[in-house]
Amino acid sequence: MYIVVIRTKQKRKPKHKNHPPLSLKERLKLNSRRIRRLGVIVIVAVVLFKSGFITKLASRYYFNTGKGAYYDGHYNDAVERFDRSLEHNPDNAECLYWRGITYFQLGDPARAITDLDRAIELNPNSAAYYHWRGAAFQWTGDYDRAIADFDRAIELDPDDAYLYFMRGTTYASTYDQEPAIADYNRAIELDSSQASFFHWRAMAYAYKEDFHLALTDFSRAIDLDDKNSDMFLERGRTYLKNQDYSRAIDDLTRALDLDTAKEAECHYLRGQAYQSREDFTSARADFEQALNLDYPGAQEALDSLPQ
Repeated sequence: MYIVVIRTKQKRKPKHKNHPPLSLKERLKLNSRRIRRLGVIVIVAVVLFKSGFITKLASRYYFNTGKGAYYDGHYNDAVERFDRSLEHNPDNAECLYWRGITYFQLGDPARAITDLDRAIELNPNSAAYYHWRGAAFQWTGDYDRAIADFDRAIELDPDDAYLYFMRGTTYASTYDQEPAIADYNRAIELDSSQASFFHWRAMAYAYKEDFHLALTDFSRAIDLDDKNSDMFLERGRTYLKNQDYSRAIDDLTRALDLDTAKEAECHYLRGQAYQSREDFTSARADFEQALNLDYPGAQEALDSLPQ
């Protein structure tokens, strides 16, 4: 329940030392004006309450502050504020959408899907709603539903490069590289400034063992983002498969310099490159590092080296 208090200024009557007392008639007239004024205030409060204005105001307040918390990365706080907003307006599709993507950011795709289902029921013509539900389905491994949602999103917004990219990564997750490459091609046609588009198309080409095209795309991705260790790792892996061991070693070394998140894998692959160049001392050092980091196959790689 909300109480609206409207404060009105009353003109102060000049004080006179010898002001005569009001008559009974004058006092009744003055009280009557005050009662009418109070009645107007009560009527306005009732009208505002019955019209839902206050409820809408509260819902909008919590919704906007929830978005602010989301942008600040305070996802739990954002969810609480979206909850409060939806208490006042449970059929707000936009708020359901925002709470859904916040659950996604919190690593809860199931709840994200539940909110996005309801948002789509209320508004079936928003590409963003299908996009994020598709991403949640992809996360859960429900690739058919993910692709269906990306299809619908693209119908609604055919010029959004990222939608083609997301559908491409979903096809790639099913090892269906041809439609994945077609989607990456379209994404790059629409926006050629995204390193990730070239990176994922390169991985699709590498999977097909089309190393020339893969290396071209990896190089383009690195031109756009030369601080991403994964790109150097994947290009190094591709050089290794293409038997270009010197370039493989250079890229894997660069990957290690940038980030140690995949340190074990980098040492293992670089060890293979050194082994292929018959630099067994360097290979042993890398395989030992990979073994210390519990990388699968490191012990077997060490055993394969000449004593």
